[in-house]
Amino acid sequence: MTRTSVPRLDRDLFGIGHYICPAKVSLIEFLDAAAARGFSGIGLTERALEEMPAASIRNELKARGLRVTSVNSAGYFLKSGSDAERQNARNQWILECAAELGDAPVNVIVGGIGQGLGLNLEAARVRATEALHALHANAASLGLHMIVEPVHPNGIWQKGCLNSLRQVEQAISGLSNTTINLDIFHSWWDADIGSVIADDSRPLGMFQMCDVGAFTQDGVGQRLPLGEGIVDVPSLLDMCLRRKRRPLFEVELFAIQLPDRALTDLLDQSVQYLNALNR
Repeated sequence: MTRTSVPRLDRDLFGIGHYICPAKVSLIEFLDAAAARGFSGIGLTERALEEMPAASIRNELKARGLRVTSVNSAGYFLKSGSDAERQNARNQWILECAAELGDAPVNVIVGGIGQGLGLNLEAARVRATEALHALHANAASLGLHMIVEPVHPNGIWQKGCLNSLRQVEQAISGLSNTTINLDIFHSWWDADIGSVIADDSRPLGMFQMCDVGAFTQDGVGQRLPLGEGIVDVPSLLDMCLRRKRRPLFEVELFAIQLPDRALTDLLDQSVQYLNALNR
């Protein structure tokens, strides 16, 4: 497959998630490093929002010509008791921060079946979908866009009980300004990944990029830098770029999972990989 449609990385295309930023690196330092390498936007985390008020972040982004590609992450609906109360308050705070940031899509992860309610899988999915619709009402009142992320089945206990692209698509059916966040790490295995990307009528709002590999003996994959795993990222990206309605793009890596890799090296490698796709 030719990939002549894939442009060099520029300020209008690729964002970078803040999860790649080690705890010892400040948000300002991270913004400077990302902007210097031509990234167009930042996927903000709760840690970033705790480091600096949303209004200040908005000003710092504007000064560097950066946008917010996502705010991560609201949801986790399956907690019980005081944990649920704290999560509900946290979700509302995330929504309010996103509204203050401006045009900032809110990423939603619905939560895993082991978080406290003691529901079976089907009941958990019903409960999570109901809670998702309730969160949407709050998000819509603030004029926000939500992107809902399927979670790999390995995360069904701790993180997310909506695991396939089709399950998320069904859960968000009828919700305005709500689309799918297709994170390669969570959806690389999904048989529908190609059809969801290729069909402009499917609600794809975000495409988060990494590679997958370093499988354990139990078959659990690890999130890796682009080009270091088994996923055909170029073909998936090429399909995204051919859509009439392109999703937002983010590189999504976690510093805590790559403790021996310097931030600057990971940023440089990501840029070089993306720039080399059509060369």
